Amino acid sequence: MIKSISFVVLMLVGLELYSDKISYPMNFNMPILIDGKALKGLKPIKGAYLFMSETEVSNQQYHEFIGWMKANNAPGNAAIYPDTNVWGKGFEGFKKHYFQSPAFANMPVVGISQEQARMYCQWIENQLNTHFKNNPKSKIKKLKVRLPSEQEWTDAANSDRTFDYNFPWTCEGIRYCGPEKKHIGKYLLNCKMGTISYETIAPYNTAITTEVYSYWPNDYGLYNMSGNVAEWIEENGLSKGGSWSTTPFNCRINYAPQYMPQGSASSSIGFRYVVEIIETYDEVITPFFEIKNKLVANGFEYLTKVNNTDHFKFMSNEVSNLLYKQFLLENKDSAYRVKLGIWKTYFRYTYFEQYAWHSAFNEFPVVGISYESANAFCKWLETKYNQNPKRDYQKVVFRLPTEVEWMHAAHAGGDFQYGSSSSYLRNSKGCYLANFSPLEEQYLYQDSNNVYSWINNKGLVMNRSVDGALIPHHIRSYFPNNFGLYNCSGNVAEMIDEKGTSKGGSWVSTQYELMIISKEKYYQANAALGFRVIAEVMER
Repeated sequence: MIKSISFVVLMLVGLELYSDKISYPMNFNMPILIDGKALKGLKPIKGAYLFMSETEVSNQQYHEFIGWMKANNAPGNAAIYPDTNVWGKGFEGFKKHYFQSPAFANMPVVGISQEQARMYCQWIENQLNTHFKNNPKSKIKKLKVRLPSEQEWTDAANSDRTFDYNFPWTCEGIRYCGPEKKHIGKYLLNCKMGTISYETIAPYNTAITTEVYSYWPNDYGLYNMSGNVAEWIEENGLSKGGSWSTTPFNCRINYAPQYMPQGSASSSIGFRYVVEIIETYDEVITPFFEIKNKLVANGFEYLTKVNNTDHFKFMSNEVSNLLYKQFLLENKDSAYRVKLGIWKTYFRYTYFEQYAWHSAFNEFPVVGISYESANAFCKWLETKYNQNPKRDYQKVVFRLPTEVEWMHAAHAGGDFQYGSSSSYLRNSKGCYLANFSPLEEQYLYQDSNNVYSWINNKGLVMNRSVDGALIPHHIRSYFPNNFGLYNCSGNVAEMIDEKGTSKGGSWVSTQYELMIISKEKYYQANAALGFRVIAEVMER
């Protein structure tokens, strides 16, 4: 029992350590909810919600797993041992020594089936969740550990670079071409080089696997994404990355996944895991909104005449999560709550479900609410204003705008294509003026009829991040139009008084849908739909 405790302590002591010097790929100005710190031995591969172990799981790490399972008589502990018979002809000596000898402690564990790899992931998940539950300083409330999907593995190996590379590094071939002259010409991966026999391979590379921290990491800090051992991925029976026993061609990032039955094991297959952040803790903050005397102080901008009247003021930004939280605090009707599960259409990660309630997203536009909820919010705001004894107008009606009113506000006194008072979606410096899904030029082609269209590149035509935002952005992001209104094009589509119709486009819309003249149909609450409010002065 004492021995098993030492295993757990060893692992958890490592987990308490953090690295502050870390960048978050695919973050794009999303709030980082875990203090910008990453778990030791893990690297972020998507924002602050998906991390990957920087190396393949080693023999030593797998020994810790076995030790804990045996000491705690855990279910299934008899089925977790590696199959040492995977070492074939010419490698018989490794059957006895590879997993057991301390000389191989830092080599990747092999002889593991996909199901055994999943059992290891479940064990790590339980240990981590227990650790963070008992750590009052932690921001992590719940996480999941699993094998990476093929897409996650591929993106991580490629460091999510704009163009697909053959290998995790930027060199054209498989030899070092970096700034350190002493390494020029050295191999960048552990694999079988051409027709070199196993007996003579050692001077060029290694005879079998090599230590998990060998060679050079990719831009994400991940070692041996190509070569050493192929790695089990989430899809049943599939592995990626090639191994010490395959040629460089088979170690390419986009080489087809190799299939083996789930119960099978090989001396060429190991694994690494991903840690998916499910939920984080948040400070307990009670939202408080106090109506101001003047409409302008409440975020409403005066509009020049529309329909020959000057009685209209338009909210300068979309309604925020914080403001809607205040509405919910004072209106207990459950029908007005933000709809759950709205992010599943766009992301597989539960992390995004925190968007509606975590204080880090307070100043982001509210989404996931119905047309009826938006109208109820308007009535609530109207009541609060008209009950203020020091208000600057006697009676004001708050409501969703008509299409004509919305377009007048978006045009901002000019004949512009988009709500940023521009007929372009980039400024003179090339910066995007809206949050949407640009169809990148690399996918644009011209057919025989001179018609421009976009090819479907593996189903990923729309790049939702090149404009600087992955999801809805801050309500006052990008540039206001000439009336001082933000995000009339993009960010979230905005409901108007006609139910089922929205204007302005959203973070998932194309360029055409962002045009002021365009409109979209919606059928239910979703993660791309919000609203802003118009104030109509009835009595001065």
